[in-house]
Amino acid sequence: MTPRVLVVGGGFAGWQVVKHLQGKGFEVVLLDRQPHHVFIPLLYQVAIGLMPPQVVARPLAKLCAPHTTFVQDPVTAIDLAHQQVHTTTQRLAYDFLVLAAGSVVRSPPAGTFGLQTLEQALALRDRLEQTPHGGTWVVVGGGATGVEMAGALAEWSRWHAQSLRILLVQSRDRLLPDLPAPLATATIRHLQRLGVELRLGTTVQVADPHTAILNGDRLPCTGIIWTAGLVGTPLAYTPAVETVFKQRLAVRPTLQLSDWDNVYAIGDLAAAKVRDRSAYLTGVAPEALQQGVHVARNLQRHRRGLVPQPFTYWDKGRLAVIGGYGAIGKIGPVSLTGFGPWLLWFAVHGWYLPGFANRAKALGQWLWVYLLRRKP
Repeated sequence: MTPRVLVVGGGFAGWQVVKHLQGKGFEVVLLDRQPHHVFIPLLYQVAIGLMPPQVVARPLAKLCAPHTTFVQDPVTAIDLAHQQVHTTTQRLAYDFLVLAAGSVVRSPPAGTFGLQTLEQALALRDRLEQTPHGGTWVVVGGGATGVEMAGALAEWSRWHAQSLRILLVQSRDRLLPDLPAPLATATIRHLQRLGVELRLGTTVQVADPHTAILNGDRLPCTGIIWTAGLVGTPLAYTPAVETVFKQRLAVRPTLQLSDWDNVYAIGDLAAAKVRDRSAYLTGVAPEALQQGVHVARNLQRHRRGLVPQPFTYWDKGRLAVIGGYGAIGKIGPVSLTGFGPWLLWFAVHGWYLPGFANRAKALGQWLWVYLLRRKP
């Protein structure tokens, strides 16, 4: 009997499982509430009009054909005891379950813009296009997404010859807490050169879509972009499962759930730890990609009657563009700033962007804007 693998979530982690199980003797079903696989690291470029949406989104039905069944339907419940996933229209049975539903913003304030989905990026793009005379934008969150978005707004302002006031607000006393302090300092200097105002150690409340309250002070603004507070996507499990760091699922070193040998959790939904350390992985795309490949290999081991192997993350480095021609990065013990990591960022993201046609379109856009210095 062919074992059935049900993968919940078609992001980086889930898609890698599907890709590496094709033709390996499994019946694979991919379940996602959205119709597209979205290349999330480039969503901020969609938001500023630099990248067309079709470049970062590929239909999951087309990617899955002909070896995998794709079902577009929201999950309503997961019955671990009876090995079933309930959706709004049906119940899907499985022999093995891979949970790769990603992350969401914890309680995002009403009226703010997010950068987790293609729809959110397009809504932000539309809002920018509707406010041609500048204004004040508040970006909440000092991680890589917030930093890249603040720098991108400065670029948008330059392209359109508009005077934007951009505030990057971080509750901690430094930016980029997952990277070395000197890189955070270099990021601050570069953003300030671009005209971005930094508010570190500042808490944010949202009174309405056009009013942010920063440490008690009211600030009228054009829009608020919320990139802080990501947690694992909440799903209803029966029986209940253990959640730990940032509401992620507790997993063994093999990425299996603690009490269920046939259930794996990966990507932003899994509280996977760095090998030989108590620290959790940070939830970036390279981690999800490697976890997806690893789980596919473990499922093949299951099929051959072998014991699953623990996951070890190979950290190839971190990169972030911070506007203009500036970027920061960490490759092994080496910290990088300036034009070198900027070129490396574009090379890496162009390489991992799915589909040759999409890579060609992205390269064309980047050359048009950054080499020829034209408006997108």
